[in-house]
Amino acid sequence: MNNTGNNGRGSANRPANQPRVYGTYDIERAKARNARPVAPVHRQQGQHYDPRSRGNYPSGGYKQNQRRAPSTRNNKNDDKFLWVLIVLVAIMAVVAIVVLFNFIGGSDDGKPTGTEEQTAVTSPEESGEQTTPEQTEETEPEETTPPELLAPVPEFTADLTAYEMYMNPTGEHRDAYLILVNSKNPLPADYVPPNLTDVKSTRKDGRKTQQLQFYAAKALEALMLEADACGMVRTNTPSGYPLSVMSAYRTYEYQHQLFYDTYLVAEMKKGYSREEAEKIVETYSARPGTSEHQAGLCVDMHTLPGADQSFQYQPEAKWLAENCHKFGFILRFPEDKMEITGGIIYEPWHFRYVGRYHATRMKELGMCLEEYVAYLENNG
Repeated sequence: MNNTGNNGRGSANRPANQPRVYGTYDIERAKARNARPVAPVHRQQGQHYDPRSRGNYPSGGYKQNQRRAPSTRNNKNDDKFLWVLIVLVAIMAVVAIVVLFNFIGGSDDGKPTGTEEQTAVTSPEESGEQTTPEQTEETEPEETTPPELLAPVPEFTADLTAYEMYMNPTGEHRDAYLILVNSKNPLPADYVPPNLTDVKSTRKDGRKTQQLQFYAAKALEALMLEADACGMVRTNTPSGYPLSVMSAYRTYEYQHQLFYDTYLVAEMKKGYSREEAEKIVETYSARPGTSEHQAGLCVDMHTLPGADQSFQYQPEAKWLAENCHKFGFILRFPEDKMEITGGIIYEPWHFRYVGRYHATRMKELGMCLEEYVAYLENNG
């Protein structure tokens, strides 16, 4: 039996995998049912007919040409550009943060602030000043003392340029060595001065190398260089030794030994009672804790076999008394100040470091250290 189905084209015998073909008869029937044709008569540009599609036009039988997907290469280029942009933005953000932090926070390295900052940014052409490089690494411009508060630089025979900052300390160092040590202003038994430095001019007679605080030791080196340039370091002296340091820094224990075990015993052997002997010793030696030697700022120097007032007649003593202030030293116990210095006799061999500014003022005012410290307290 020829089973052709409704359309008379043998659809019943059509294999399942064979697409159905629509003809004019099917189109006419669709029109008769007032339905949209399954497949249009005319094709539109860019469309093709797919008989396997079952939907209505145009989503059914005809398919739009699809745009080709972007290539993988273009996607990779876009990713690289995006990462480069992100990195640049991150770098700019870091730079902006650093600049903002420096502007707001400033610096802790001693840079000027406020009105001082305005002076710092003024160019040499605007201010009319010439800039000069720092002379040494230890120079600290922010601590420089105004010129009116410094002693003038004297003329020297030797070249002492490298020692100027030690002879004439500035800033916080200018007043740091104006320490008064006496019976009314003792030091603790455990006090040890900072930065003890060997004294090069220690007498070469077998004694231990003496020490001073660093600035005092360097200023003393300058003094000895100038003394040598002026002919004050000679060997034809009463002791056979040139001008040299006999004693400098002493510990509390050593001063105790000197006062009680050496000087006191020696005076008592002369027949004095202990009380009488102590009063005598106090005129030329300080009790432990009241000696400047413990501060590491004074020296006993002369050309004699031992300390004696006869040193005042030696040319070296006269030169020292006249010039020691140029190097920052003072004659600590002058001849006419015994009552003010606590009864200490005239010691032409005992010199104390205070710095040139204060040493020069004390010489001009004719004051000993006790008088000068009181003068500063009353007058500023």
